[in-house]
Amino acid sequence: MAANSGKWMFRLARAAMVGLVLAVLVAWGCVLWSSSTRTTKPTAMGADGWPVPIAGPAGEGLGYWSHERGVGFDKWSSLIGRGTESGFLYWRGSVAPTITEAGLPMRCLRSEVRAYRAADGSMPRRWDLPPHVIVGRGLNTSDLPGWVRARPQRRLPMMPIVGGLLVNAAVFGAFYLLLERTAVTLNRPEHDAGK
Repeated sequence: MAANSGKWMFRLARAAMVGLVLAVLVAWGCVLWSSSTRTTKPTAMGADGWPVPIAGPAGEGLGYWSHERGVGFDKWSSLIGRGTESGFLYWRGSVAPTITEAGLPMRCLRSEVRAYRAADGSMPRRWDLPPHVIVGRGLNTSDLPGWVRARPQRRLPMMPIVGGLLVNAAVFGAFYLLLERTAVTLNRPEHDAGK
């Protein structure tokens, strides 16, 4: 009995690891290759002649956000508007923060690009940033080789969203166990099938 339970513990541990790796790879695949299916920007106009702020990603609150959505990913970018005394004219572009969340079936990884000012007042960029900021921002898809054919101007998120990562790892791990069990059953000799 103890040998059998040890076998199952090993299988569960292996399934958990496979599930975790697959959850990360699927999230990255969504960022790399998923097309945007919808982009939303504030459109309703307020009494002051400016757009009404819309909800941003969790923890960010209301603001002027562009929300790009695709299969398995969401990307929010803070917008800057241009206007006159009479009101809003157009969106001038986006600024930090830009937040990306990815994963299927739940979002499980997050990237946050925010302005960073060092203690000496300088604003380091790219690889001159501290390691925790680089990891928080994730790898820019523009830095990947061309043969990857990644969508431009996206980030491979590296910060876990714990609840989503656990759910996705459990889903993929269970799928792995099901495939493993099916393979064992199909490869069993016919004389053992009746036992």
